Amino acid sequence: MFYPTYPNGEFSLGLSVPVKSHKCPPKPPETRERKGQGFSSHGRRMVRNGAWWLEKNFGKARLSFLTCTLPDRALELMEASGEAAALWAEIVRQFEQWLKRQLRTHQLCDFIVGVTEVQPDRWKNSQKVGLHLHWAFQGRATYRGDWAIGKKRFLAGWLKIVSNVLGQKVEGSSATRVEQVKKSVENYLSKYMSKGGEFITEIIVAGKRDLLPTSWWNISFELRRIIKSLIIPISEQAKNVLYDTREALKEQGIIQWFYVHEIDIVQSHGEVMTIPVAFVGKFAKPEYREMFNY
Repeated sequence: MFYPTYPNGEFSLGLSVPVKSHKCPPKPPETRERKGQGFSSHGRRMVRNGAWWLEKNFGKARLSFLTCTLPDRALELMEASGEAAALWAEIVRQFEQWLKRQLRTHQLCDFIVGVTEVQPDRWKNSQKVGLHLHWAFQGRATYRGDWAIGKKRFLAGWLKIVSNVLGQKVEGSSATRVEQVKKSVENYLSKYMSKGGEFITEIIVAGKRDLLPTSWWNISFELRRIIKSLIIPISEQAKNVLYDTREALKEQGIIQWFYVHEIDIVQSHGEVMTIPVAFVGKFAKPEYREMFNY
């Protein structure tokens, strides 16, 4: 059996679980599904790695970070339709196509990676499920060149697509914001993957689950394929060495961080045994993965 290590240095390793207990052990967080309730571990990891790839290949100075918001009127129309999730999915699909066409026209890479976020303030202040798009992509050809797509063009393109999908003109002068990436785009998107998540349970309890999206993240198909091709699988033996020496590797600066998920299992004779079922972490440098490629 082989275990994946990802191009940005992350790893996720399952650990062996004894089965002599009265009940099957629960799935570790890595494989547990959270349909409609936020990001899966797989989704988070793909977004982080997609962002890592963009920054590695284009540098922060050439990347744009775009935020798109639904105006209040759009939220009202979506909620009244009873098909909010499907409408949001269509808006995202059409806008992604629009943006890719714009990027290709300017001979830029058309890879996009991003997330959907529930705006915390709109939920706290007015109980509205306001959805945000946060997308990263190459915004200009050179480090000091002009940005390919202007702010007004982003706004016009977004509002046109929202209006067309909802069948009614929607306006909003502050519905989009675009800026240069100044810090780690991987950290940017990681922040937004957790920022609005705390309200998802509240939204579901309030009976508005149907207003939540069916997918919380986006990554271009070709970029996803590249990320998968860069995964380095490590063997059972290498996994065990990595796990057994994790503390020493962290002290040596080879592992940046790690987390071991443990569960309690009740044995047939009544004794409770705590065992590790998942081991996740990140190498300090992606190239350190090669040390365990055997």
